[in-house]
Amino acid sequence: MNMQGYYSEDVLKYLIDLVSFNSENPPGKEEAAALYVKNVMEGLGAEVTLDYVEPGRPNVIARMKFGDGRRRILLNSHLDVVCSGDNWTKKPFEPIIQDDKLYGRGSTDAKGSLAAMIAGIKRIHTNSENEYDGEIILTAVVGEETGGLGTKSLIKKGLMADAAIVGEPTNLEVITLQKGSYRRKILFYGKSAHSSTPHKGINAISYAARFVVEVEKLNDSLQSKVHPQLGSGCISSTMINGGKQISIIPDFCEISIDRRLLPGETVEECDKQLDIILKDTCQGIRYEKIDLSLDKYPVGISETEEIVK
Repeated sequence: MNMQGYYSEDVLKYLIDLVSFNSENPPGKEEAAALYVKNVMEGLGAEVTLDYVEPGRPNVIARMKFGDGRRRILLNSHLDVVCSGDNWTKKPFEPIIQDDKLYGRGSTDAKGSLAAMIAGIKRIHTNSENEYDGEIILTAVVGEETGGLGTKSLIKKGLMADAAIVGEPTNLEVITLQKGSYRRKILFYGKSAHSSTPHKGINAISYAARFVVEVEKLNDSLQSKVHPQLGSGCISSTMINGGKQISIIPDFCEISIDRRLLPGETVEECDKQLDIILKDTCQGIRYEKIDLSLDKYPVGISETEEIVK
């Protein structure tokens, strides 16, 4: 995150503090970061509640009214971050600034936006010439990286507003559309044998590999259709698990698939594309396609909406 610009001192302080909390998901360790946001917002005079979606995993809901407070705007960002992995050259939860940029896991996705939202609310609260009239509802949610657990909880509980801004890394562009998502797990069942006699077995990993190659070809074909805001749709093989021992022909392998949809594309269309690949690559082996219940259709709002303008 570039740290120059108006009101950057507060943004920087909040961001450094937020990034310092290890809130990796999985497993979902957002509570410490949530309590920090709660304390900061209460210090600004907000009415704050914690919505525990699971033990140790609370959403933060902070409300502040200005003027008559009749119109409500909701600011939403998330507390969780994806796992850090092993290839960091810096410590992911010890934020540092180099060349006017802050480095740390979650600084962009999406603790930077959360820090900016808190700083913006503070500015409205402390500005004696403030003319804002309405209620601001800040929601710092859990579980965004694994299916939107926190936001789904708020929706089920009836949290409503007149308009909403979701903080995600967009290079400061106003984005009014979002790709859909389609996720499946494919299970390949082969037959084990000793690796010295591979012809006696059915190698599940080999079949999975053929499947992955065809998924890559499908991804290449998806690049020909480009949306002016969202770019191209895509599909990737993102996780693999298989094999028990180096000297045994594997009788099982699983592949996880992540597909992103453009407006006009459907989950049913994605299923058909995947079924064609499976039929072509899996003759002679049993397989299962597991629905991970994480499907989302593309969504968006008109650019003529008041919140966009």
